[in-house]
Formats: sequence, structure tokens, C-alpha cells
Amino acid sequence: MNCSGIIAAAAVALAASGSIAAQTRSVGAVFAPDRSGISWQNSVDSTTFWNLDIAVDYGGRMLGQPYLPGARISVGYNFILWEKSGRAGHSMAYAGPGICAGYLPDKGYAHGGMAGISGNAGYE
Repeated sequence: MNCSGIIAAAAVALAASGSIAAQTRSVGAVFAPDRSGISWQNSVDSTTFWNLDIAVDYGGRMLGQPYLPGARISVGYNFILWEKSGRAGHSMAYAGPGICAGYLPDKGYAHGGMAGISGNAGYE
């Protein structure tokens, strides 16, 4: 699979960040059994932030199915539910709605478009 589209989308998103008023909270990598990619979070205010995730989706490849991986992108708007700072560091819990889209393998060998509503919950 040609990943140049994913790399180009990530480059455009990072280049656009200079014109966005929100402050970058974090940029990192996502590693999961079914996908890997990059994650970018920007603060909106002290109680909310949005995230952008761009990933290669391995789908059934991890189960030994021989088809090529797909790609997906998701955007979420998150609300900080709990936050605490101390000598040991900073921690918080958050959750929020989002949307996702991608081009992924189906149960067979065919690839197809996907779009949906997603949710995000986390602790860091």
C-alpha cells in the first residue's frame, strides 16, 4: 500500500498548525494491535481540547489474513472531566465525541470507504 497520502495529510495538518489559534498540547505516536499512527492534541481552553489521529489500520492482518492494510483519520472534541497537578506530575481524565473516516479492508479481501461517529475517553 502506498502511504504517501497519509504522510501528505499529516504534513498538511502540521503545517496548518501555525495558523490555528489553539496551543498544541501534545504530539505522539499511537500503537495498538490493529493500527499505528500519529496523534495530535490542541488546547481550545482550560477545559477542552481537540485531537487529530491519522493511522494505518492493519485490520485482519494481525489475524493472519493476507490483505493490505487501510488508512483512517479521526477528529475528536474532548472535555476534561478531572484534573490534578502535584509534585509527582500532572494527570487528567477526559472524554468527548468525534468523527472518523477511512479506506479499510472488509471481512473479505475488498477495501472500501468508511465513515462514522466515534467517541474518545482517556486518562493521562
